[in-house]
Amino acid sequence: MNGSVVGMESKYPVHDLNPDCTSKNPNLTIIFFHGIVYGSDDDWKQTWTTRPMDGNEECICWPQMWIPKDLNGNVKILSLSYDSHIVASVHNDVTEIGRNLIQSLVTDSRYETLWDRPVAMVAYSFGGLLKNMESFNQKMEQLSKDFNNSICEDINIYAFVEGLPIDDKWGILVPWASATRFSNNNNYKVEDANHLTICKPPSQEHLSYSKLLECLKIFMKEKNTPTMPRLPRYEVALEDKANAIYSLLQNDSIVALVGMGGIGKTTLSTKVYHLFHNQYEKSSFLEDVKSKDINDVKKRLLQDLCGRKLHEHEDVDEYLDEIKQCMISKKVLVVVDDVGTTKNLEALQLPIDKHATNVNCKSRILVNCRNWQILKNYVKESAKVDMDFLEEEHARKLFMCHAFKHADNVTNDFKNISMEIIKSCGGLPLSLEILGCYLCDIRDLEIWKDALRELKGGRNITGGSDNEKLWTTLRISYDHLYEEHQNMFLDIACFFVGFKKKTFCRVYLNGNDSSSPTLMLQNLKDRSLIKWAEDGSLYMHEQLRYMGQNIATKVTMSRFIWKPNISLQKNQV
Repeated sequence: MNGSVVGMESKYPVHDLNPDCTSKNPNLTIIFFHGIVYGSDDDWKQTWTTRPMDGNEECICWPQMWIPKDLNGNVKILSLSYDSHIVASVHNDVTEIGRNLIQSLVTDSRYETLWDRPVAMVAYSFGGLLKNMESFNQKMEQLSKDFNNSICEDINIYAFVEGLPIDDKWGILVPWASATRFSNNNNYKVEDANHLTICKPPSQEHLSYSKLLECLKIFMKEKNTPTMPRLPRYEVALEDKANAIYSLLQNDSIVALVGMGGIGKTTLSTKVYHLFHNQYEKSSFLEDVKSKDINDVKKRLLQDLCGRKLHEHEDVDEYLDEIKQCMISKKVLVVVDDVGTTKNLEALQLPIDKHATNVNCKSRILVNCRNWQILKNYVKESAKVDMDFLEEEHARKLFMCHAFKHADNVTNDFKNISMEIIKSCGGLPLSLEILGCYLCDIRDLEIWKDALRELKGGRNITGGSDNEKLWTTLRISYDHLYEEHQNMFLDIACFFVGFKKKTFCRVYLNGNDSSSPTLMLQNLKDRSLIKWAEDGSLYMHEQLRYMGQNIATKVTMSRFIWKPNISLQKNQV
């Protein structure tokens, strides 16, 4: 039952209790520190040996025999050895010995990658009975102070406390108050174990093992689960849409959500991730890719999928093959949120094959973007989801949740102005949320009316950054257009909503130098800035129109100067 010994030349030999785990990125590393009860070369093994109730059962080293199976194998299990007699001696500095013990492992080049993954340390208390208790107690007090000073906020400490006395003379060796001093209420009293037997569970069902295993599982899951993106406070009509996206992901290796800013692409992607990431072996949510350094995005992906956390100056591109291999060999879900350019997607070097089916590809990619042109070479048309605006009932529910927090005593005046605001928001979740949150604590009807006028004028309402978020979000797509496309966008916002395509193109050719209005219209459509209504007429969302008209009042163009309330008649031409 001996574990393989690594580094025998070291003053503190390391015993590998799960040599079958050869992964450089285990899900968890567990390091066992033995007690000082025996004072022999195999203290580490004697400390962690079972005490079966039935004398016919074999005593085994339980960390070696039980944990690998109970934690599904991919765990590194080590035990450090040291000379118990040296530690027990009153002539030696226990703090210094403890520091050297840890440093021997931390600084060993063979174990440098261990610290990139979750590490759990299981330590048995002082198992020996020492002659000079007064001197020992003084050293333990200093050791406790050193330990307290070294505790970080992200370290959780669990205490397993003896419930029986050793004998009439020694009683309870480590009392409850002392054992739980640093554990923040994560305490378990093992009623049928004394100080010498608490680390020797008689079976896998015994509290001293089952509770430890439960803690290790929770710890492993928390540390290996990527950070979950936040869902909005109020959800409206999300679950059915998320289920529809998941159905598409069953058949297509990559699915795209496309739509204008503020329409809820990120929210829906987040909902899909929350509902279904557990269906995959690995998962990663890459939030707001367009706004981040792409190397940071790749490092996040590497950490989520491969468990490799790079240091600041390491080159992440050296590890991209690991990401590819993970996505090829495992069932992986990657959500790429808000891609801004083709370069963003290409830089990730994901193994994308838009023609792959469920038969030959287990991993899935969900990507959202404003501009279909960025994605159309990667995603099949049938796997493209055009995000639509909220239906009137859902829009009303979302606004009322934010503006009134489900209050029932809403007067008719506020109901009426609410419906006008909801109509002007045009089913755009972002504007409904921002307006609702701003007006929530205001019960002055005139302010609500002013807010509606400002909204229709494309102007800021709140006087703060929260409302600027709406217009900033909407303007991103406009700012990334070439000048001639910007001019066409403004023309449409001011004059041409409702025109049929042929009529618009004829008018536009007469008044502009552009020889390709049809192509320009398609580019605006791909960027989710315009749509074609069912009757074939030009449609632009109200908020985009308000924004465009506001921009036009500040920009002098050779063709026109926009003035509110002046527009072309659709039948003029």
